[in-house]
Amino acid sequence: MVEKLVSQSRNKKALILSAGKLVSFVLTFFVPIFLSRYLLVEEYGSYKQVVLIWILSYQVFGLGIDQGLFFFMKQAPEDTPIYALNVLFFNTVSVAILMGIGFLFTDQLSSFLDNPTIKDIYPSFFFLVLVSLPSQHFEHYLMVLDKIKLNLIVQIVSEVSKSIIIVGLYYFYKDLKIVIQGLICFYSLRLLVLILFNVNMIKQMNLTRSYQHIFSTLKAQIRYGLPIGFSKISEAFLSYDKLIISSFFSLRTFTMYSVGCFDIPFLPSMANTYLDLMAVDMLTKKGIHSDALKIWKDVISKIFLILIIPVVFLFFYADEFFVLIFSKKYLNSSPIFRLYLINFILISMNAEVLYRVFNEGKKLAALYGTYVFSSVIAVSIGAYLGNIYFCLIGKFVCTIMYSLMLLKDAKGFFKTDFKELLPWGEMGITFASVITAGIVSRLIVTAAPISNGFTILVIGGSIFSILVAVILNFLGILPIVSFLKRRYQIG
Repeated sequence: MVEKLVSQSRNKKALILSAGKLVSFVLTFFVPIFLSRYLLVEEYGSYKQVVLIWILSYQVFGLGIDQGLFFFMKQAPEDTPIYALNVLFFNTVSVAILMGIGFLFTDQLSSFLDNPTIKDIYPSFFFLVLVSLPSQHFEHYLMVLDKIKLNLIVQIVSEVSKSIIIVGLYYFYKDLKIVIQGLICFYSLRLLVLILFNVNMIKQMNLTRSYQHIFSTLKAQIRYGLPIGFSKISEAFLSYDKLIISSFFSLRTFTMYSVGCFDIPFLPSMANTYLDLMAVDMLTKKGIHSDALKIWKDVISKIFLILIIPVVFLFFYADEFFVLIFSKKYLNSSPIFRLYLINFILISMNAEVLYRVFNEGKKLAALYGTYVFSSVIAVSIGAYLGNIYFCLIGKFVCTIMYSLMLLKDAKGFFKTDFKELLPWGEMGITFASVITAGIVSRLIVTAAPISNGFTILVIGGSIFSILVAVILNFLGILPIVSFLKRRYQIG
């Protein structure tokens, strides 16, 4: 009974947070729609390059300290604001040093990316990373504090504000440097809010800690976080495929490839939300392997269900989706997008979070190193052969092998076998059902006298959703009818 209540609480929190991510995605959906139409392909490519480097900076410069925040907050909640301010301080220092070194290599970076604009905007970009990265853990921090509604507000306000700045400044000035300067102003304000939030918490808790104690907590966080950070640095290198494409091919080809590798941020964000909540629950259960395994399988089944439905729909309607979002000039990117969708399915079986729960960060870093090394070789071979599809296929083969290595270790964490590690039967039935719904809906709209892409998306999506709901309800995987009966006390 207790496990059921815990699961329901976790699902409720995950649904609220996921709803926030979905709302943020919908509200910011117009950004690629506007930029892909308003900018030339090369101008949009420059924007995509800056975003890529920005994301890489987030992954590299934090060095894993923010990822370990939840662990220390659960171990010593009385020092929560101290741990959070340590993360902020460490990230600020690491960004200042590493991005400062980057000033020495702006010529080489511009040459490597075949884009002279990079050198001109680097000073502004330096300050953007300096004020944005130290607050990247804000939403995660609020989630661990169980401030779910506040997390929702911060998440939506941040995404909407960022989108308005990007679109508004591009529309009026059409200048990437001015857009970056606008983002600096916003992230400076966000950073100030985070600092004040922690200062207020310290006052409320009446905390008085010696400098020796604060320094010892920082050292503990660094020791815990660095192995995770090294794995994140390796993860950052997994975006090197875009860097290689940018180096080996023209800016236009990079843009088409980058657009094809279109991230739908709310999908991995929803998965990560479930996994983070699961990790918090599992910290109290990791000594009881059967209970921890139940939590793991329950969460994985839900993540797979959440991801597989939009992934299959987008696979069958990729052409119409790309014309709607990016216009016809990017239609050649839709085959890349279909292949890239495999990435979202693999996310549903990602066991990386277990290494944090079971304090095996060093082992994860070693596995990541192997993964990155093999991926670098695979993508480099594809680039040398002059085929961007070879790059993507090689990367995903390595990703599949890496996922299997993680699951192999997960067996040891839970002291179980591969057959019992995941809800294979339920996942297989779900996959077959959703694929069937996708095929049937596509056949119906193809046979119908419809030529407008948006109409095809609406009608096809409606048929697909109805079929998925009916099939999964019939199989008991998504019991919609029984839920409605309980919710409204019918029958």
